[in-house]
Amino acid sequence: MVIDALVAPFQVLVRQRPVITTFVQREIRTRYGTSALGLAWPLIRPLSLLALYTFVFSTVMKVRFSDDPRATNFALYLFCGLIPWLAFSDGLSRATTAIHDQSSLVKRIRFPSEILPLHQVLVALAIESLGLVILLGALLVDGRLPGWPLLALAAIVIPQFLFTTGLAWVLATWSVLLSDTRQIVAFALMFWMYATPIVYPLEMVPTRLQWVFWLNPMTYVVEAYRDAILENRAPQLIGFALFCAVALAVFIAGYWVFQRSKYEFADVL
Repeated sequence: MVIDALVAPFQVLVRQRPVITTFVQREIRTRYGTSALGLAWPLIRPLSLLALYTFVFSTVMKVRFSDDPRATNFALYLFCGLIPWLAFSDGLSRATTAIHDQSSLVKRIRFPSEILPLHQVLVALAIESLGLVILLGALLVDGRLPGWPLLALAAIVIPQFLFTTGLAWVLATWSVLLSDTRQIVAFALMFWMYATPIVYPLEMVPTRLQWVFWLNPMTYVVEAYRDAILENRAPQLIGFALFCAVALAVFIAGYWVFQRSKYEFADVL
């Protein structure tokens, strides 16, 4: 019984893979396929934020991620933190409204509604890959060749996906049962971003308070990306293991929260 409960959310990924793939492809085509700029649109937001935050925090506030005072160095560290964060926040934001947006499908008894929040997370991760390509290109232009720890990104993205999907299932459920969920999520994500060392290094936080920031799972994600891409070192094993455990627990719990409520959606929508 316990084994079945732990395996069930992973079975969704396997059994519904063709449907998930179709929804991911359709979502990308719907968002960008008919626009003039196409896939340039998902890059406009992070690059615009990169320019703004680099000016404000590097030029005006003189924040530094290392001994290198160049704004270029700050931009690389900032972009490396923005990439996973934007994938996380965009996936959660769109997953929150996924059930409402596809209410006609949800009302069909046999439709696997759990794939609706999940596929939004996958779309966000797919778009993240474009940002990673630009970041790696910028590193090469700057004369910084990533080493073998870059391969650790594959291992980092898996728990990142599990963690985001678990939260997406919970938020998608709440959005149906609680109409204020969208506004709450928007505010929480804004607060969460500044509670994550993205626009500043963790070393700037007073030592006595750093443990609070390590309670934030996204701190592990951002630091792991920077370790693998910019620092040429593998992520810290203990921190990575803890994040994997949290991500797995959130993934399984989120799935069962969704499953317990999904049959009420048709009555509420």
